[in-house]
Amino acid sequence: MTASARSSAAIGAAIGAGPVRRAAIVVRVCVLFLVVAAAPMASRRCDAADPVDLATESLRVTVAPDRGGSLLTLAVRRGDSWIELMPDGRVAGARPSSWLMLPYSNRIRDGRFSFQGTAHQLRSAKNHAIHGDVRNRPWRVTEREPARLVLEFDSHEAADFDWPWPIRARVGIAIEGDALVQRLS
Repeated sequence: MTASARSSAAIGAAIGAGPVRRAAIVVRVCVLFLVVAAAPMASRRCDAADPVDLATESLRVTVAPDRGGSLLTLAVRRGDSWIELMPDGRVAGARPSSWLMLPYSNRIRDGRFSFQGTAHQLRSAKNHAIHGDVRNRPWRVTEREPARLVLEFDSHEAADFDWPWPIRARVGIAIEGDALVQRLS
């Protein structure tokens, strides 16, 4: 049994769901792809630096726009109680359990790489440049509903952005039925 299947089974067992319902409850993430240097998007702006709670009758999540769009909490309802599915990232000193890794994921050894014959050195290369440069940066809230949130990031607004090329990213975070869905573009 894979780790994902074990996790799905554990969540399903915790909330008393059968195999079909168990599969629907597992958090689904749909990643489109980061659009590099895209044209500006028209949107209505909502100011919110504080964490944003999204909720339905069966699922709730807390998102931190000012911490890279990180997920701070995730819980599912079982009867009259809520079961936390990840550590609470709102607790003082806690780190979020989920964040966006843009414009690259993983590590870039010593923060150096070459692209089309040009060498690039990233500033954040203590040992390795790791998980992109947006995970600790604030994102703008552009749309907000009770079970849906849209965040945007534009590197032109960050003078110290640590990547050779500008990026613009948009993430939609929504509770759809019993699933948390994230769409990144």
